[in-house]
Amino acid sequence: MNKIYFLQHAHYHPNGYDDVIYLGIYQHIGYEDIKPIGIYTSIELVEKNIEQCQKLSGFRELPNDFFVGEYEIDKSFWADGFDLDTDIPMWAKDEKMQENETSKDFAIRLCEQKYGKNNYPTSLEDEFHKIKRFGDYLCKKSTL
Repeated sequence: MNKIYFLQHAHYHPNGYDDVIYLGIYQHIGYEDIKPIGIYTSIELVEKNIEQCQKLSGFRELPNDFFVGEYEIDKSFWADGFDLDTDIPMWAKDEKMQENETSKDFAIRLCEQKYGKNNYPTSLEDEFHKIKRFGDYLCKKSTL
């Protein structure tokens, strides 16, 4: 199995889009400032590049905001499409959070049901994170 590793830096802004008109759930739950760093063939190269980036301006101030997604080459993770209103995969749009389930637990449960335990990508713009953000939105919506 051929894999690649996609390295990104993401800083979360919890207040959402204050000065931008943006439709969708991100207006309510915040957003991530995502900077793609590179695509690598081994985790060792990823670690080396993280160390180099952590010495640079901006990254130095946010050294723990690096994320790595492991992807199998020639495999689609959006084969079922997504729901435009919620920006989550179509296969997850009717799923409900369980009582006392965090948004992260919600995303893990759904992705593991579809792909198997630890067999799904976790980069910042994949199904896992879109489901997690949807769970964040559901949690926030329930407290309004």
